[in-house]
Amino acid sequence: MADLTVGIAGSGRMAARMMQAFAAVPGLRAVAVASGDPARARAFAEAHGLTPAESVGDMAATVDLVYVAGRVRDHLPAARAAIAAGRPVLVEKPLAATAAEAREMVEAARAADVPLIENLWSLALPAWAEMGRLAGTGDLGMPLHLEFGFGYPADPQVYGSIYDPADGGALRDRGIYGIALALTMLGPVEDVTCGMRRDDRGADLGAALMLGHAGGGMSQITVALDTGLSNTAVLGLERGVLRLGPPAVGAERLGVEPMALGGAPADGGGLKDYLRALPLARRANQTRAAAGARFLSYGRDQYASMLEHVADVIRAGRTESDLVPLSLSIAAQDVLTKAREG
Repeated sequence: MADLTVGIAGSGRMAARMMQAFAAVPGLRAVAVASGDPARARAFAEAHGLTPAESVGDMAATVDLVYVAGRVRDHLPAARAAIAAGRPVLVEKPLAATAAEAREMVEAARAADVPLIENLWSLALPAWAEMGRLAGTGDLGMPLHLEFGFGYPADPQVYGSIYDPADGGALRDRGIYGIALALTMLGPVEDVTCGMRRDDRGADLGAALMLGHAGGGMSQITVALDTGLSNTAVLGLERGVLRLGPPAVGAERLGVEPMALGGAPADGGGLKDYLRALPLARRANQTRAAAGARFLSYGRDQYASMLEHVADVIRAGRTESDLVPLSLSIAAQDVLTKAREG
């Protein structure tokens, strides 16, 4: 089977990182790059052995897939140019700077019958997929609560774009992962409450988001750019807990913790009370629980599962991803908009 050729729109940090990912996936081959700054495109092309293009439209005419990796504010025009050329598009998360831009992008892709996929790569990770599968079996009952934390200090000198209030911030850059997981596990969102900590330019450095889902579930999503958080995702179900990570984003470990329905408190003196009083017994119980976590590898690169999925969509001639449907991307944008405006 012939390789699918890829053109990269953008020449920054994420474009360079994804060059490693494309190299790790057989059947995908990055061949060209376009940038709003032609000099940067030429430098990137020289560094990575690609062909520089004058524009995204010119590049799209020569490749099988366009990957949009530039600033969030540039996603819409780059995706629009690729769609106009009839090429499938993988757009870095978040899909767009606003919900209105996301809808415009989706409408263009649907009108042209070309795949448009947001790079919510975490949803393709084996551990995340297994969490969804186990939640869907009903063995642990209905999922009702999600706790998601994602935060570590990011140097503004290195990650300047995510500190730009125009298209960055903790919610857009990091909250999108938790929002996508919440929508996938607990369904549509009805209520959005958000508290944010902003810098003097207006960029959200940290955010605490509470979502009320139409099915009765609740999600708590906490993200930060300048501090460490739990970096875990915990899905509470009626009869147990499913636990990703740490780290949750990039997780290869899934804990499965069934829980029996609690009864009346013990009167004292029973075996359970005796064991709870022994530090060694408590330690053994915690060690056993930790050892029960499943290791689910993503292979050579954490983005590989998503890229393989994108290739499958293209080769199958499908116009939409079932893993990251356009309805999910729109719903996530609506939550982001309400959180930032509220």
